[in-house]
Amino acid sequence: MGNIDSDPQVPSRDIGYLVVGHGTRNRSGQEQVRAVFAQMTQLESRCSLRGLPAELAFLELAEPDIPTAVERLFQLGVRQLVVVPVLLFSAGHSQKDIPDAVESAANQFGIRILRQCSSLCLDPTIVALSAERFQRALAGSPQLSQHQNSQHLLAYHQNSQPGNTYLQAATNLVSEGVALALIGRGSSSEAATAAMLQFAELRTRATPVSWSSVGFIHAQRPSVDEALDGLSATGLPWLVVQPHLLFEGELMNDLRSEVAYRQSFSPLQKWIITETLGASVQSGDTRLAAALCHLALRTPAPDELASDAVCSRCHQAGNWCRAPRPALTPAS
Repeated sequence: MGNIDSDPQVPSRDIGYLVVGHGTRNRSGQEQVRAVFAQMTQLESRCSLRGLPAELAFLELAEPDIPTAVERLFQLGVRQLVVVPVLLFSAGHSQKDIPDAVESAANQFGIRILRQCSSLCLDPTIVALSAERFQRALAGSPQLSQHQNSQHLLAYHQNSQPGNTYLQAATNLVSEGVALALIGRGSSSEAATAAMLQFAELRTRATPVSWSSVGFIHAQRPSVDEALDGLSATGLPWLVVQPHLLFEGELMNDLRSEVAYRQSFSPLQKWIITETLGASVQSGDTRLAAALCHLALRTPAPDELASDAVCSRCHQAGNWCRAPRPALTPAS
């Protein structure tokens, strides 16, 4: 039996969930999004879309598109809609592109849009997944493993379990000799940019390094080139480039090519690029799906419905994300 029957706060079973990914021509990226959606509808948890009307759509470059998915929900009896963007930050896609496309499609069928969920933003799951990708990249470098305290790296492998809020052994391990550049997609949104910078602060507290910076692929500075130039200029032996991206796609491929190019000119420095946040979903990691389900099913505060809040932790549009900083201690 689905959640909606067991939740007295949900008044009607005609509510459906439209999960919207950005979209990519990259097959691996598409499959990663589909895997997350499948997990969202199959998780054996009260906080899941299991048994509820739900459809996946892509904003662009992949199928099904938003009108097709909305029509499918209508045929399932859905008359009220909750939109769940699969996005890291709230910017142009979540503030305009997705709402405009969903509203146009919903109006064709007389479907009422109840709300659009916030982005993942500073969700502790995202911080933990990002820290985990970083630590795995370090552990996969033989030279670095020899240089670092091998007992700490071994403890990481033995103790990090899916579901831990933060990695054990990460908080007290300063990766000496390691420089880190976190690379965000970038947008013209000041709120999204501020949230990315705040995310970087959380991340570097979780996994301290000798030097760190942030770069943006679009619209903001430092640019990717500037951030990578800064990495190289540190003179440190290990340079980690971490794309803050959910799934595979052309942006990820471009970054891999750039890192390989720079490695060819830097024989005395080791360039390392991490995997995307969603890299492990196809191997059964359900944490990203669980975080999205939580956003989809949470009961919003009254002022969130009345405002254009860009984040579940912000209550005014355009404000910096004021998420409380989680304690960076090992999960019990």
